[in-house]
Amino acid sequence: MEQYAAYSQKYSAGIWDMSVDFDGSMSMMGAPITLEGSAAGTVADATRMSMDMGMTMDMLAFMESMYAMAAAEGQTSGSLSAEDQAMAEALAAEGVSMSLRGDLDSGTLYMNMVFPASFQEEAGMDPDVWYSMDLNASLAEMNMDFSQLVELSKSPDRDGLIQLLLGSAELTSVSDYGEIQAAVNAVASALADESFVRNGSDCTLDLSLPLSGTGSAQSTFTLTTRGDEVVGYRMTISMAEESKLAMDMTVSMDEADQMEARISMNMMDGLIAMELNMAGGYARGSAAPETQPPAGAVIVPLEDMTASLPE
Repeated sequence: MEQYAAYSQKYSAGIWDMSVDFDGSMSMMGAPITLEGSAAGTVADATRMSMDMGMTMDMLAFMESMYAMAAAEGQTSGSLSAEDQAMAEALAAEGVSMSLRGDLDSGTLYMNMVFPASFQEEAGMDPDVWYSMDLNASLAEMNMDFSQLVELSKSPDRDGLIQLLLGSAELTSVSDYGEIQAAVNAVASALADESFVRNGSDCTLDLSLPLSGTGSAQSTFTLTTRGDEVVGYRMTISMAEESKLAMDMTVSMDEADQMEARISMNMMDGLIAMELNMAGGYARGSAAPETQPPAGAVIVPLEDMTASLPE
């Protein structure tokens, strides 16, 4: 695991440009929503960042299905309103865009969001406004120290991370302590070097964990090595919990800094289903990211914006 810890620091030093394309779908009671988009940005020393994302969504079939279901209950006429029809068409054609800038050392992120004009006006959102997020305050509400978390991300320390997470746990009895101690010991044992099986340049770890009831989770983590160095990885996770939840996820990064990911999820025997595919990569960059909104931009705390949204 020491070699993997060293590999994970590869993208934490210097300037890296990143890009990713994605597509996916979601359905609720068989009514589908599809989406596709892309994102590109720059990260410097794993703390300073800027990113721009654009995404379109086809929600027409979903909205028509929801209207039909409401009509069956006598709540609507069964036909989309002109406003909802226009909204669905705008989301499919124009989509939404988002820009993100920030510096994790300061604990502040800035976000600008642009939606179709009709939605933007109804929500009272200004497309030129940037919204700020105070990560220090957000994690403090969960009894976690954000600055400590950032420091750990720069130089992974397994013991330090465990201490940070345990510091936020609420222990109310001796049995609570015993359960946490057993869980920590089990994870530490599973991640020991001797738990990996080598096959050529690949080192693989297989894990199986019980979930509540009759559920279980299986994970395979494969490190690709060159000599004594880790140069890539592939991780798969499958979990199922009776008829409540089934999930499969695969994430990989190769030696050329190219990433692929896929996740599929099925809840309550297909009542809700989701699938997301991503492909992208990293390349060494030369220009540092912009971490602040443009000069003169209006900045509003995110909590002020969410409080003003229509219910």
